[in-house]
Amino acid sequence: MPFSSATTYFQEHDLDLNSYLQPHPLSTYFFRMDGNSLEHIGIFNDDILTVDRSLTAANGNLIIAELNGELIARRFLLQNGKPALSTDAPQLPPYHLSSDDTFAVWGVVTSVIRKLL
Repeated sequence: MPFSSATTYFQEHDLDLNSYLQPHPLSTYFFRMDGNSLEHIGIFNDDILTVDRSLTAANGNLIIAELNGELIARRFLLQNGKPALSTDAPQLPPYHLSSDDTFAVWGVVTSVIRKLL
């Protein structure tokens, strides 16, 4: 009795990666992760983050932000009604934004792309 290919059972038909990763293509861009600040949550250096600018950042979202002239990827938190940014690493407390900071959200991270080879 011959065995059929495993892909017969697990093959995704009509998968369009563009529509899957970019439901809002005009407001979506890709951001290459630079650094290890989010390794704790499984996002590594050189991973590619899909970012949607049409989404409004909500408590708990991963975002791309400009903080004091630097683009960073962090978790957006609202603590006591005030914004904070976190790497989710237990040894690092969230960074609470102050009136001295320049801060702008550049979009909400919707997916992570990683090459294995």
